[in-house]
Amino acid sequence: MLALIDVGLQRGHRWLVRGLGLQVLGGQTWQIEGANGAGKTTLLRALAGLFPLGQGQMLWHGQPLLGDNWRAMREHMAWIGPVPAQKANLDARANLTLGCALAGQAVNRQAMDATLDACGLSAVAGQPVGRLSQGQRRLAALARLGLPGAPALWLLDEPFVALDQRATGWLQQLMQRHVHGGGAVVFTAHGQTGHAYAGLRRLAL
Repeated sequence: MLALIDVGLQRGHRWLVRGLGLQVLGGQTWQIEGANGAGKTTLLRALAGLFPLGQGQMLWHGQPLLGDNWRAMREHMAWIGPVPAQKANLDARANLTLGCALAGQAVNRQAMDATLDACGLSAVAGQPVGRLSQGQRRLAALARLGLPGAPALWLLDEPFVALDQRATGWLQQLMQRHVHGGGAVVFTAHGQTGHAYAGLRRLAL
């Protein structure tokens, strides 16, 4: 699905990563782990096309990521960063509807309500997300992944931060179901999270 060949990432005069090779296949979960400042978020942003490569190249289904190939990849990719892209004055349903519309992902009210209930947000789904806790806001962003038609590749930056036990279990099950269906997940974590997944692969920076 996604491949990195001799990739290097540079911030200023400092190389964060050099000579990195990685293949992300459908049916795989990759955890990028390391200490603060190791380059985890930078690498994930580079995978999403949000940070330039200092060296090397990336391939999407075997084709170099240039021009139209970037657009093709983004149609099949979900990027959820550490700060959810949400409008604070809109509730979880409205933000979810907007996010899906921008990504070209169809959504219906029944599927949305079922997903918000499954992740534990049904009681606050009508409140502006600006009034919600950090964990609830993160869940409101992650809920898109539980809807039908979610993209094949998920790039998630510290997705478990601020989630309670129920929400963590929901996300773990969602990720496992996604990869069992042929999708792929790449997520960052500070050190080893202890989360168990069948076939989990780790990349330490």
